[in-house]
Amino acid sequence: MNRSRAKDYQENRIKMIQELIKESCEFLFEMKIIINATSITKKVEEICKERKLNEKLLVDQKTIGRRKYYNNIWKSYQKKQNTS
Repeated sequence: MNRSRAKDYQENRIKMIQELIKESCEFLFEMKIIINATSITKKVEEICKERKLNEKLLVDQKTIGRRKYYNNIWKSYQKKQNTS
């Protein structure tokens, strides 16, 4: 049962971080700021501070750059930015 709770927690954390990354990318895209792992990490940190979210939710720049389920999100926004 503990594994189930841990797995649920991790899945919820991933979904929440994905939403924060999407929101960050949309903001950066609108403001015409270069979209990369560094800028996204900074924006996600700002959003977490504004909303007073738990710091355990934060992921570092390397994680955002390497993990497929995060990387795909910001790479698609980066591609949009490069074409426009």
